[in-house]
Amino acid sequence: MAQPPPTLLPYGSERVLLVDGFQPTRDARAKVLRAHGIDMRTAETLDEARVFFQAGRYDLVLLDLHHFPAAEVLVFCRVVDSIDPNQRLALLVGAPSYITLDWRKELASAGAPSQQLQRTAKRHAAAAA
Repeated sequence: MAQPPPTLLPYGSERVLLVDGFQPTRDARAKVLRAHGIDMRTAETLDEARVFFQAGRYDLVLLDLHHFPAAEVLVFCRVVDSIDPNQRLALLVGAPSYITLDWRKELASAGAPSQQLQRTAKRHAAAAA
């Protein structure tokens, strides 16, 4: 008999709020996590995520930084922390090239980190300072 796929999160982590402003990556990520038995809620905007978020409801909040201004991300993170200081929050910062069919080719041609990724990291670091 086939075994279910292993969970992507630590044992007991079954509820995830995924915040991603780009529908194709949001849908693909949610589909993969649901296939692994994760109970997903998705939000397109930070405002929508604030409405969905409640203390103790989610085991993990996944936040894609690519489509939100750094200052708004920082405010969202502070709001989450004020509601539930123990909430686990993961920031998705890498280019989501794995979502495309040609991800191997794109990754090989990229070599060094993309300028977009470097700019994003600098922008978020400056906002946090």
